[in-house]
Amino acid sequence: SNLNKKIRQTKENQNQNQNQNNTLVQPKVIDKMKTKLQGAQFRWLNEQLYKTTGKQAFKMFQEKPELFEAYHKGFQSQVALWPTNPVNELIAKLKTRNKKEIVADFGCGEALIAQSFPDRIIHSFDLHAANSFITVCDIANVPLENNSIDIAIFCLSLMGTNFVDFLIEANRVLKPNAHLWIAEVKSRFEPKYSNFLKTAQALGFDLQSMNDKNKMFVMFEFVKNDKRQPKKLNMHLKPCLY
Repeated sequence: SNLNKKIRQTKENQNQNQNQNNTLVQPKVIDKMKTKLQGAQFRWLNEQLYKTTGKQAFKMFQEKPELFEAYHKGFQSQVALWPTNPVNELIAKLKTRNKKEIVADFGCGEALIAQSFPDRIIHSFDLHAANSFITVCDIANVPLENNSIDIAIFCLSLMGTNFVDFLIEANRVLKPNAHLWIAEVKSRFEPKYSNFLKTAQALGFDLQSMNDKNKMFVMFEFVKNDKRQPKKLNMHLKPCLY
């Protein structure tokens, strides 16, 4: 009987240990599944932003704002993997500029630029307001007066199929000889930058400098040429798919 008791006790202990293991493993499996689903949703949303117009993306996020939150959560996960974030370089660059210059941040995300300069006038635009710094709109149609901005910034935000309209809008709001700063993923311009530069010139922007030393990103700085009227051209950039 003592032997039977020991056998029963051993089985009970084994069952108890198994239950404990199941309790430990189950949340890990669930978390892993959630991460995979979130990743799949982000990739789908990212693809939609590259393959639709800004107007269509604006409509989608207005109807389902939770999708924008899902997109930005996934985007932040990607940013965490980058060796550098181009928005930080733009912030550093802006620190060297006159504080009185008025800035427009097109496709601002979480408006990190505006948050970094609370003492400056920085207009932040995106499809959804992640915080109070942001004005919600289609960035092809921002609520600014003509010739009212000193610096227009696009940081990884030339995403819509009609991104040329975004640049035409930037031309509208920029003062004569004002600056356009663009940070983009290098692979979108492969094999060369020449087509994009020709398009920018046709839209009324003269290249002042370009920096593609970074492994992942390229930085452009243009100046608005007020003597040349924007001429719309069809231009395509490769989507940046994860």
